Amino acid sequence: MSAMRPKSVSVRNRQEMDESNAEKIARDAILFCQQNKVTFVDDQFLPSARSLGTSQTDHMTRWLPLTEIAPSTRVDGHLPWTIYNSPEPHDIHQGKLGNCWLMAALALITERPQMLQHILLTKKVNREGVYVVRICHNGIWTAVLLDEYFPCTIDNRLAYSRAARHQLYVPLIEKACAKLFGSYANLTGGHTAEGLQLLTGAPCDRVNLHPSNEVLDFDIIWAKLLSACESKLLIGASTGCSEIGRYEYERVGLNPNHAFTVLVTKALPIGDGRFLLVRDPHGTTAYSEASITPFIRTYLRSIHDEMSNSSGIFWITWLSFLHYFDSITISTYVSKHFDIREEAQFTRSPIEPVPVYYFTVSK
Repeated sequence: MSAMRPKSVSVRNRQEMDESNAEKIARDAILFCQQNKVTFVDDQFLPSARSLGTSQTDHMTRWLPLTEIAPSTRVDGHLPWTIYNSPEPHDIHQGKLGNCWLMAALALITERPQMLQHILLTKKVNREGVYVVRICHNGIWTAVLLDEYFPCTIDNRLAYSRAARHQLYVPLIEKACAKLFGSYANLTGGHTAEGLQLLTGAPCDRVNLHPSNEVLDFDIIWAKLLSACESKLLIGASTGCSEIGRYEYERVGLNPNHAFTVLVTKALPIGDGRFLLVRDPHGTTAYSEASITPFIRTYLRSIHDEMSNSSGIFWITWLSFLHYFDSITISTYVSKHFDIREEAQFTRSPIEPVPVYYFTVSK
């Protein structure tokens, strides 16, 4: 029986095979462009109104190649284009597309540069405009081939996510997801868990903070959050409590029905005692609360000063968080793991043979 088994492949070799196959796709496209002296245009996701989607089609949006896109800031104009170069979470800026769920997940991913390396198979900007991004779509890691055309505003700036410091990784990942979902418009509306699953392939644990038929123990939830932060897991949170009106959200400076990322949880012997550092991928939140006094704020900033000066980042007490936020999402992704996936295969009859996989786990 053992003689019938095919030669096994180690996890490391399987990862290398997956990456080399994706790189071959890019090399073939680049070679074709070089031989024909053209830049690559993806015929599976053309720079057209159809790729934008019906709700995003307007006369203010047009497609431009990378060389014609205007920089987001004056500083960016003096920097060369790169895929990524010392990426930071505050690079993530949501555009006019309602995909905060994806941007919040991407902000978390950017905390772990090695995860970006796994997602972005093309590491350098190239003249042919050929890029490959790996996304976990429907449970299977998929290499997505992309060109260099992006939706832009009338003043030639990126219409959707921003390329901070002339880094292309955010618009590239956003475009890869748009291609898989059929259009940019189809990215409107979603949950942070969906974004994390697309980018990590790992399942998520979602905690509803306002269940209608269940009494929660918030001390247990706080302990779970502390443990997740200490384990360096990826954590998202969403507003949108049905019992809180838009006016109250606007009064405190929070965006209703919006996805955020939780960066830090701290239990301190001051004030309310429990605090969270939260980021808005839109970068526009101006939340503040009276219970976080200047003394407490100074103390908290002394712990995480490098984050506190970034736009869209704010401290919030645990009690206020429970009041304004509707849910928490914790990803189970562990960077030391590498998973192998195969599409499920079903037979028409129970007597038909099915593939069987043998796994060898070394000590």
